Amino acid sequence: MRRIFYTQVEGVTVAADRADVLALVTGAELDEQLLAARLLMPQPAAPLARECLWRGIHHLPGDHWLMIDHHGAARFRRWWSPPEPEMPIAAGAAAVRDALAAAVDARVSAGGTVSSDLSGGLDSTSLCFLAAQSEARLITITKHWDEPGNEDMVFADRAARHLPGVERLVLDATQLPMMFDDVAEVGAPLDEPYFGVHDRARYVAIMRELATRGSRLHMSGVGGDEIVQAPASYLNDTMRRHPWMALMHARGFRARQRWPASTTLRGLMNRQSYRSWLADSADELSGKFVGAPLPGAWWYPVRMPPWATPDATLTARSVLRTRAEFAEPLATQRGQHAALGAALNTASGAAQAERILSRAGVPISFPYLDDRVVEACLAVRLHERTTPSAYKPVLKRAMSGLVPAEVLTRNTKDSCGTEWFRGIRQRRTELAALCDQSLLAERGLIDPGMFRAACLDPAPASTPLAAIEWTLACERWLQEVTRMSAQTPEMETP
Repeated sequence: MRRIFYTQVEGVTVAADRADVLALVTGAELDEQLLAARLLMPQPAAPLARECLWRGIHHLPGDHWLMIDHHGAARFRRWWSPPEPEMPIAAGAAAVRDALAAAVDARVSAGGTVSSDLSGGLDSTSLCFLAAQSEARLITITKHWDEPGNEDMVFADRAARHLPGVERLVLDATQLPMMFDDVAEVGAPLDEPYFGVHDRARYVAIMRELATRGSRLHMSGVGGDEIVQAPASYLNDTMRRHPWMALMHARGFRARQRWPASTTLRGLMNRQSYRSWLADSADELSGKFVGAPLPGAWWYPVRMPPWATPDATLTARSVLRTRAEFAEPLATQRGQHAALGAALNTASGAAQAERILSRAGVPISFPYLDDRVVEACLAVRLHERTTPSAYKPVLKRAMSGLVPAEVLTRNTKDSCGTEWFRGIRQRRTELAALCDQSLLAERGLIDPGMFRAACLDPAPASTPLAAIEWTLACERWLQEVTRMSAQTPEMETP
């Protein structure tokens, strides 16, 4: 979550927690190659996802510190490494509970009024029960999705029955802006594109409502999905250490994910280095989208959207190949690398959300992304952190005795696809205008006609909806940055 950027000004290192500020002060230009690579879905875990989009401005890795001496010279040193996933689940769950309790306590111990998501999912529900133990006044917020078969409300209601004295706020679709409500609005620039372009207006409205009710801080369950379980890459690691366990887990996941037997076996036996895997990924950017990592992959298969131009795809391929020459994994084990990469990517988005929502009157906070919580989760054995037969087993065990059993029985995660389509249909005119005036198209990165067709009729199953959202996020960010540059007079370097 803590992000530092730095650059050189006449030989002196200058650092800030905002890349856009450094770009404004130094007059840095956008890196067109990295902008093309930002169209990749999903973003590679390392090193590309953390690179700054302005030339000459660099992102300090979260596991390093930066010291600037009185001459302006910089020194870098690594201060953190991910734990080896060797802790049994019993001890690991206790450590996760302690770390998460401390993270929540740090936010609520000052008292006053605080708020928290109560989505019905395990992550936010755990935060609510931990916060309810404090002296702070707690407000919970539940969004009631208009979605067939949605279980969020069922489990949120179950949890609420065990939270007496807590003020509960339930908002349905009619009480909130529609998804994509502000998609055409150009606001203040951020450090990078913000993926939450679909529900940005909704969260601003929620924060404003919580502000009127006196909340001084809001807690989000974002980050839990990424750290309390591991992607399928862990199967490859488990095959080396516990082969029989890996085969049993692979059988379960294969049945659920419909992996071909040959693909599953190759993944379990794969010994490819991260650099080699990343280089090979560059050759597959135009392939079919794959929704989840296969057991042998270091990360999700990355793809360019079908509306990316051939030049943009060539540029992204070149960037990936260049980075592959020196790329280092975030951890030695693939499952650990993928889990940490997902947490870092989520933290980048959370940092942007902090800036957006703080303007609405209530700062938002993400306890699952605290250092100690991340460490505690990552320390649990990979094959106990994730299994095909149980949903988030570490968190369930950690919260046992605090969160009611009828809530911990949940094994599903809901989506809001109906409202997504409803919102995008409602904003067809704005989306069409956005595509027709696209700055990404002006730079030769997307075909505006193809992207327009995808936005106005987002039906093809071969292209995930997230690809549309991500390109919209890149387009909006580019428009915001371009407007900032146009409105800012040139400044002379002192």
